[in-house]
Amino acid sequence: AMRAGTSALAHALSRHPGLARNPDGREVHYFSDPFDDEGALLRRWPAYAMKFPARDDGAVYFEKTAQYLTGSLRALARLLPRATLAVVLREPGARAYSEFQHHCRSGRVVEVRSSHAFGNRTLKRGAVVRGDR
Repeated sequence: AMRAGTSALAHALSRHPGLARNPDGREVHYFSDPFDDEGALLRRWPAYAMKFPARDDGAVYFEKTAQYLTGSLRALARLLPRATLAVVLREPGARAYSEFQHHCRSGRVVEVRSSHAFGNRTLKRGAVVRGDR
């Protein structure tokens, strides 16, 4: 889950000599969409596999994508039957508030500091709106 400590877990796992994170270190999101069918995932499989080039040291790759728990788990089990999943859970209210604060810090959610017209609506002071739209 987002804002649940998955980055800290990935950092700890990357320190293990037998594990290696995908080289670019970014979330892959291959299995994130619960509506992706296996056929669509199979067509994109070569692009996914290229994110994990062969290693000479015998290390096992891992990747971190917070949305896999709600994604295509059946497809993941079929395409990577020996995969091990690590799941980080957090108290839902604290996690949601942490995500809200994260979006505020990044400017994606902002507080209206004074009332003003916005299109055909008036935003009142104290309203919270998405800042990316």
